[in-house]
Amino acid sequence: MRQPAAFLEYKHRVVYSLLRAAVRVGFRLHLPLAQMVDLLEMAFFQEARETRGLELAAIAKLFGRSLRTVTTLNQRFRGDFFAPEHEVQLRRDLAATLAEQPRTEAQLREAFAERSEAELTAALEDLLRGRRILRDGDQLRRNPEDHDFFDETNLVGRIDGLNRQMDVLADTVWRRLIEPEGGTAAARSYVFAARGDEFDALVADVLAVLQARAIAADASAQEKGSGTRRGITIAATDLEDLS
Repeated sequence: MRQPAAFLEYKHRVVYSLLRAAVRVGFRLHLPLAQMVDLLEMAFFQEARETRGLELAAIAKLFGRSLRTVTTLNQRFRGDFFAPEHEVQLRRDLAATLAEQPRTEAQLREAFAERSEAELTAALEDLLRGRRILRDGDQLRRNPEDHDFFDETNLVGRIDGLNRQMDVLADTVWRRLIEPEGGTAAARSYVFAARGDEFDALVADVLAVLQARAIAADASAQEKGSGTRRGITIAATDLEDLS
């Protein structure tokens, strides 16, 4: 078992390693340090407020700030910056709920009572028009033939996809490096030289196999009425030469 002081250093190094990715991209985008710190603050606030459901008073203690300052941050958080992501997330959550089991529209509105009537109506109409979900009598259900949920050719879809990748990565790091007994987690990196056409073919093959196996596993879990929500993220690219 790690000693308290050793673990303190260890957890700092784990978080530091995760931050390096954000810093590298921010550096290449020429973002000033002040803006990077501001974005980190917003990300911390979002995790505390939206994901963990903490009250503003509790967040103020975490930030070491006054309640007034955190209230101002909350107003920024509720502004336009996250509006597109919140809309996409609502549609994703509705589809995921219906993937678990069909529900009536009234049941959905009850399950998402924190959302306004107008938001839910618009989201359900979009999902029905796009055949992401289907109407079956008085119930709505997930379309079993719809697997590619979001179009990543647009900005909102790309950011949503990136958010999902970061969710999987964060949980993988937690289960591999912090609480390995908490569940299955695996991560591998292969750095190698390859011709462009061969690399593209390799990536296409890996993605095709992964998608087919994931769809089959999901169908089996639905049929047997069991299974735990899992995630796999794939990243493949040319590497920047910093040597």
